[in-house]
Amino acid sequence: MLSTGLKRQADRTGTATPDQWLWLACLVIGALVIAVYLLDPHPRNLLWASLNCGFALLPVVGVLRYRPADPLPWNLLAAGGALLAAGDILQWSARMPVLWWFDAFYVAGYALLAAALQRFVHARTAGRDLPALLDALTITIGLGLLLWALVLVPSARVPELETATRIRTLALPLAGLVLLAMLIRLWNGGGERRMPFYLLALGTLSTAAGDVLFSIASLQGAYRPGGMIDAFHLLPYAAFGAAALHPAMASMTTPTAPTDARPSPLRLAGLTAAALVPPAMLVVEWARGQLIDVPVIAAACVALFLLTLWRMSWLAAEVTRQNERKRMFGQVLQATEDERTRIATDLHDGPVQSLAVLSYTTHRARKQLARHELAAADDLLESMEKGLEEEVRVLRRLMADLRPPVLDDRGLEVALREHAETFERETGVLATMDIRLPARLGPQQETILYRVVQEALVNVAKHAAAEAVWVALSLSGTSVSLRVTDDGRGFQLESLSRLMRDRHYGLAGMRERVTLAGGKLRVRSTPGRGTTIGVVLPAQPT
Repeated sequence: MLSTGLKRQADRTGTATPDQWLWLACLVIGALVIAVYLLDPHPRNLLWASLNCGFALLPVVGVLRYRPADPLPWNLLAAGGALLAAGDILQWSARMPVLWWFDAFYVAGYALLAAALQRFVHARTAGRDLPALLDALTITIGLGLLLWALVLVPSARVPELETATRIRTLALPLAGLVLLAMLIRLWNGGGERRMPFYLLALGTLSTAAGDVLFSIASLQGAYRPGGMIDAFHLLPYAAFGAAALHPAMASMTTPTAPTDARPSPLRLAGLTAAALVPPAMLVVEWARGQLIDVPVIAAACVALFLLTLWRMSWLAAEVTRQNERKRMFGQVLQATEDERTRIATDLHDGPVQSLAVLSYTTHRARKQLARHELAAADDLLESMEKGLEEEVRVLRRLMADLRPPVLDDRGLEVALREHAETFERETGVLATMDIRLPARLGPQQETILYRVVQEALVNVAKHAAAEAVWVALSLSGTSVSLRVTDDGRGFQLESLSRLMRDRHYGLAGMRERVTLAGGKLRVRSTPGRGTTIGVVLPAQPT
């Protein structure tokens, strides 16, 4: 609350609050420490340890300060940085070769960093995002092939390398490649990209670049402590710490819709470059008279071809789905227009006609009152009162069909319970509600879930011949689940297009609503054994 108040005050006064400059101060301090490290050889170990340990704790500080919905990736980031810092400190203290028992800290640290990036991907992606995954694999294979040619093969073919150096020059680039693969998947996943996103990308790229440069320099015997390569290994601590201290750090775990089927120009350029890596390597190795790594290049070509084919098949299927959705959307619009016509007819034949009669009755009552015929006027007023009560009930039912006010005023749970009571009273079908919502959902989610239940109960009343229906609604983690089950006659499941051709717009409309919100709808039905409609939506609590 205090943080929100400070931000609002800053917006009014135009001055910066501590939350707005803290992350920038973190970057500036980190840059100054790196500059001193490069210029002064005496306190290098102390500066390295101070930067590593201090900035590794900043993700925890950011979690405590801004309370993101999913703190796990930030905590994994802090744990990974702490393990890498511990490995460095133990290495300096023990003054042992690189390969020693404390190298387990490096392995665990890189694993936790990769797990943190994967958790960001999981938190941001609402459902499976196959295009982003395929594109990330394609670009990663291209980068991996370059890494093979520039680092791994030279390391394996240099006989005079010590075992410790050889293993490290092989392991570090591979660890950096894994981090790059996670970053590419995160980048391709779309969603909101604010400053913490770019700071995390900067830290990951710096880590991978430092590992590759270290391996290349080690192969050439050119690595010296205190050079620019060390700066690439120090920069990630400052970048990760600044990302965690940024006020928008919670946006990194905000669920987003799947990416667009059409790749952006930048992604298309990356995919093209990755696909051209194998033939480019063949040309370069042939021109230089080197031994061509035929098995590796052939395997990369096959993998890239299969990934491209998979991506094309997905695009073709997506085009088919889009065309089907367009056709279905047009039919749903027509069904909506038919529903409006029905409501207009109901209003004209019902309340409008009745109110016209009541208006005429009012005129009669006024005349009777003018003639002092009180008894007759009282009878007319009593009939008018009953007629008005009936028309109010009819109008409330029509209004509830359009959108019940209780849904906005008191929330989804109350609206569903009232609708179930009305359904049970009008149809005689027993409606059991099991609703477990610790908090209100977002307006879009509440509307979608209410409409699904409403349409499901309409189908039960019209087609199921059921004796009972059960509605279960619960919120678990980052998703909300709905299940509507009846004990009616059931039906034979058919394709969505067949349902549309037969003018069964209810299920089609439900599926379209849920799909557009990034959720999933499943229908299970067996003739004679009832029907179950299940919905899973990404939750957005208010």
